[in-house]
Amino acid sequence: MRVAARLLAFTVALVVLVPATPALAATQQIPFTDGTDRSSWYWNKQVDEEVGAGPISQRARLRSPQNRDTLPVAVEGGKLERISAIYFDLSSRGVTPGSTITRAVLTIAEVSDPNEQPAYNTRGKVIQACPIDEFWPGGEAEKWDTQPNYADSGCVKGKRNARSDTPRWTFNLTPVARPWGEDPSGSNNGVMLVGVVPQNAAATESWQINVKIPSRDNQATPGDESRQTRNRAVLSLTYTPGEPSILAPPAPPPPAPPPPAFGGGAPAPPSSDFGKQPGGGKPAAPEPPGESIQAEPVAQAQPRAPWYVWLLIPIGLLAWAAVRPVVLEPTRGIRSEGAVVAIRRLNAERRGRPLEEPVDPLIRTLHGLQGAWRGIGRAAGAVGKGTGRVVGGIGSLAGAIARAVRGR
Repeated sequence: MRVAARLLAFTVALVVLVPATPALAATQQIPFTDGTDRSSWYWNKQVDEEVGAGPISQRARLRSPQNRDTLPVAVEGGKLERISAIYFDLSSRGVTPGSTITRAVLTIAEVSDPNEQPAYNTRGKVIQACPIDEFWPGGEAEKWDTQPNYADSGCVKGKRNARSDTPRWTFNLTPVARPWGEDPSGSNNGVMLVGVVPQNAAATESWQINVKIPSRDNQATPGDESRQTRNRAVLSLTYTPGEPSILAPPAPPPPAPPPPAFGGGAPAPPSSDFGKQPGGGKPAAPEPPGESIQAEPVAQAQPRAPWYVWLLIPIGLLAWAAVRPVVLEPTRGIRSEGAVVAIRRLNAERRGRPLEEPVDPLIRTLHGLQGAWRGIGRAAGAVGKGTGRVVGGIGSLAGAIARAVRGR
């Protein structure tokens, strides 16, 4: 037991006294990649405007004198004529927020191409890289006034190495890139390549230097130009990845607001457990009833009966009055044979003939219907002669059917 206790105490002491192992620094060679990184350049002489009026108007814009893979830096008449921007996306290369950048060096090639406006008067000229302060889209030969803001101070002068067949410019961007590690997506907007113009520069001083980014692959040629030129612009980066912050779990989202009141009534009072401000403050006051959404009543269509229904109602009542003694009275027990049978028996006794009783219930019903339709025919005569004739015909038809059934 004593040995186990000593081992436990020794382990706890190591955990407390020995600091956590720091994250290891990483070094990457990041080549410029089209689609992930971007570039553009701005031309003091570029125009982009509508010329003419009406249907004959055309957009006037100077064609770029440089190839698409060229970033020119030029001075003309002692003033800046062309400046170029370049941006490397660090977030997609593993640089997380809170990282520490200890080294950032940009190397970019200077290439002469006879198929574009060439470089000239390059001896002794200097290019500097200045941090850009805002986002900018990729492009080429853009208007001068569309250039993003960049810092005049804190720029880094480049060094030209002409020992090889392809001269290369090197820019130590470490002081410029340090803030990029804290916020790789927000603070990193790339750098602007600007020609250094002396204060006492003569009005005749003019020069141009063309630096290059990787070319796009030409499908018409057998070679892969993109792969052959991938090392034209490379950012050598050394950084320590930021450690994930240990924070409390985020607070749950506030409950959804109650539905708006309809009809102008006062809204329901909020629950005591919801809708409170952080820190135990009072719940927010509900909106006044006048500002709530009011429901407007919608008129409902009232059903209307067609005109002939009003004509059929009195006819139906008359029919019911005629059929009722035949159908209902035999079941009530007062006159088991019905009023019509009693009248027929009385008439038969006066004439001295025996009463012929229809035994068949169907005959009795038809007899009742015959009398009913005759009554309906006489009542409908006041409404119209045509309707009376139709109803009277139906009554005659019922009588004929009764006689036919009786003679079976």
